[in-house]
Amino acid sequence: MESLQEKLAKLFQARFGRRAKIELESDADGISGKIISTKFRGVDTRDRVNMVWDAFNGLSTAEKRQIVIILALTPEETRED
Repeated sequence: MESLQEKLAKLFQARFGRRAKIELESDADGISGKIISTKFRGVDTRDRVNMVWDAFNGLSTAEKRQIVIILALTPEETRED
């Protein structure tokens, strides 16, 4: 059976494209991670949150409760100078 982490990765790839970098971790508290995508360029925080939540449409309420935090970042926002 597919894990929730695998299911989320597939949903995010479908929503944000194959070029998006999906980094997810699972522990006793739940699933956390980040999505790095050019689709977030020029998009404000609230709209990014909505974009991520739109990808959750394929999840049950119980599955959604296991998600702790998902960051939505552009490639530029992840660069260390």
